[in-house]
Amino acid sequence: MSAAKTVSTPYPRLNEVFDRLRTTLGNFIRENRISHEEYRHAVAFLTQVGQKNEVSLLFDVFLEVM
Repeated sequence: MSAAKTVSTPYPRLNEVFDRLRTTLGNFIRENRISHEEYRHAVAFLTQVGQKNEVSLLFDVFLEVM
């Protein structure tokens, strides 16, 4: 069962995928001992990307690498 609140969406797998992403990111943070300062820098970077409307470009880069 998901720890996150389920949101109504027309895409049935979306909640499942985001729940797995949350779990994976949590494990990554623990395994790599990400500090609060490192986390805040990452959030600031993602905020800047969002403000420049380049979120889709960033995700495209990640997915192309895969």
